Parts: sequence; C-alpha cells; structure tokens
Amino acid sequence: MEKEEKKEEWIKQLKENLINPPKIKADITIEEEKKIILEKTAEVYTEHDLWKKLKKSKQTKKPLIIKYGIDPTSSGFHLGHFVFLRQLKKIQDLGHQIIFLIGDFTARIGDPSDKKAARQPLTKAQVEQNMKNYFSIVSRYIKFGEDGKKAKLAYNSRWLSKLNLEKFFPLTSTLTVSQMLERDCFSRRFKDNKPIGVNEFLYPLLQGYDSVALKADVEIGGRDQTFNMLVGRDLQKRFYNQEPQVVLTFPLLLGINGQKMSKTLKNYISLTDKPQDIYGKIMSLPDNLMKEYFLLLTDIKLDEWHSIEKAMRQGLNPMEVKKVLAEVITAQIYNPKIAEKERERFVQLFSQRKITGQKFETIKTVLPQNFLDILYEYKFIKTKMEGRRLFSQSAIKMIKEDGSQEIIKDPKYKVSQDGLSFKIGKKIFITIKK
Repeated sequence: MEKEEKKEEWIKQLKENLINPPKIKADITIEEEKKIILEKTAEVYTEHDLWKKLKKSKQTKKPLIIKYGIDPTSSGFHLGHFVFLRQLKKIQDLGHQIIFLIGDFTARIGDPSDKKAARQPLTKAQVEQNMKNYFSIVSRYIKFGEDGKKAKLAYNSRWLSKLNLEKFFPLTSTLTVSQMLERDCFSRRFKDNKPIGVNEFLYPLLQGYDSVALKADVEIGGRDQTFNMLVGRDLQKRFYNQEPQVVLTFPLLLGINGQKMSKTLKNYISLTDKPQDIYGKIMSLPDNLMKEYFLLLTDIKLDEWHSIEKAMRQGLNPMEVKKVLAEVITAQIYNPKIAEKERERFVQLFSQRKITGQKFETIKTVLPQNFLDILYEYKFIKTKMEGRRLFSQSAIKMIKEDGSQEIIKDPKYKVSQDGLSFKIGKKIFITIKK
C-alpha cells in the first residue's frame, strides 16, 4: 500500500509540474533559447541558420519574425492546431514577434499538400465566414498588443491580390513540373489518372511569397508543409535578397481514433469544445496514443514518459495516466480550476457508472487522515472497536477507477489521496474529499 501511495504521489507531482511549468529565465543563453524553440520539432532547416539568427537578434535586440499560417478552410481550431499554438506562445515568451497569418487568399485556391483529390474552391464569403472567430480563439493563447510588436494578425490577400503577372512569372521558374509530380499528393493522382489543376502547382509559390512579404525569419508548420515552406526559403534568397527563413516542421497529431485528424471523420477535439467534452474525449483515447498526445501537447520530457511506461508495466492503471493527460490538456485550453472540476466530475460519474444504482455520500475532511477516525467522526460506526471489526471482516473496500474493489484490512490505513471512494459493509458508499 505504501508503494502504491508513493506512485500516486509521483504522478500527482508530475501533473502539477505539467500544469504549472517553470517560467522562462530572463538571462537565457542562445543555446537554451534554441533548445526551447526546437522542442517537439520533427525537422529543422537549418539548425545553424537558427543559431545565427538568434545570435544576431540578441546582439541587435531585434526580435525574430515568426510566421505561422493557416488557411480558413473551416471555422475552428482543433488539438492539431494547438500543437503549434503552444509552441508559438513559448517563442513569444522568449521575446520574438509572432505573425499569425490567415490565408484568406490561398484558401480560395486550396493547398494540395497530402490531399488525394483537388480541394473544392471556396468563395470569398465562405472564407470570411470561416475566419470570423479566429482572433477570439487564437488570442486566448497568444498576446496581441495594439502596436503589433508582440504579435499581429496578417491576411495574405493584402499582397497576393495585388501581385501582378510581371512580378509573378519569374517566380514560377523556381519549380519544375517534374519536381511537383514527385510529391506524393500529385504522383498518386497522376498514376490514378485523376485531374491536377495548374492552380494547385502554383500554391507553394503563393505560400512561399507570403514569407517574402512578411520578411519571415522562421516559419513553423506541419511536416506536410515542408515543401511549401522550403519554397519560401528559396524565394527569399534567390529573388529578394532576404536572409532565408528557418523552417521548423512538427509531427501531425493523430485523431482520437488513431487515424489522421479530420473533421470529416469526426475524430478531432475542438478548442471550443466544452471542458467536460475535452476531458471526456481525451479519456476515450486508445492507450497507444497517450505517448503522442503527452509528447506533443504537454511539456513532459521523454525520460519522464519512459518512467510512466515503466510504471504501467509494473501495474499502474493506464486510466490514472490518462486522467493526468486529460487534466493537463483541459487546464491549458481553459484553466487549472476548470480542469480539476472536470476530473472530479469524471471520477464521480465513472465510479457511479460502475456501481449502478448506488449513491455516494461525499465526505469533506482534512487529508491525510486515519480512515478509522473518519468513519468514527462521521458516525458510520458507533465505536472504533466496531470499525476494527469491519476491517478484520474484509468489509472495508476501496473502489478503483475501473470499478474493481480492493479490500482494506489495516485499521491504521490512512487516506491521503483526494477523491477516493469506499464501500463500507454492504450498503454504504462514500467519496472522501479535501
């Protein structure tokens, strides 16, 4: 029992550390800054360029311009986007400027990356409707000041709608038809004799030109955006005499069923979902997705995750780990108090679902405390002798999250964990809370 309590205390401490991570130091070194920026990345083009840019930024006291773009092809954001919003917030906390680019022009063309068929073009009205609530969602995580020095919203229609053919045609020489057909999204369709529009070939150039217009120092995006982002790096260098942007790519988060996250498959978690829905959907994750969600959506270190895996192999219930994940993610999207309430709600509902028809009486008391004293104080037993007899008769049982029951035989047993549920005798069910 003591070993179990130590394990529970360790998990609880890990959760607290993930919900309240340490603040970034003021006197951070270039190497430390680079390490934070590269956290969670899949690929970087190039690490040396990033180091040079950070060094120059420190010397000139001029923040780097960090670009992240999204086409408003739908009206909301999901956890896949949250991977990038978390990283943008960290980079902003380092003192750099975030440009959150809304591709209101490119959304009307459609990014072909990782698509099996051509996207249906959107009208200007559809795009405007989709992006209506973007700022209110993004500003929950990124600080936008009135002067735009910390972060600003940009729309690529402001320059792409004015880009004339005289300027644009030289850029098309950057790419060849063979290069485009080598991309998976096009090669599959070409082999299957499916149509490929010329407009789709032009999309990477338009996304690349965004980096030129913004004079981006760094662009971050999913691995599926690597080609497009590298086109921007090339345009900056070859045609506009700009320092080429550093490209940071991130793994794409899988949906809650293990397939690619998609609104069509309805396997996503929206950032505007209610807290109880976010918590509940995380709890429904297959166990094999926990690692990916922990590593991409929390500040957990790889060695900490390995410790969790070891603990689960030694008997730690995966549901306990999943509750930590659900609470940490809900706390980041909303706040720690709301997340804690959702955990309590889930524990209560789950326990009651496993023991159908039983009502649990909630006991609020000081923890840790001897369980025998709690039973006596709240008049579940008339004498402590009666309580000891219940222990000896195996009539005191702790109800676990999976509905199983563990017999407590030690009359000196202390309740230290908040929210534990117990069965006393045959008819009494209680939950003990601080």
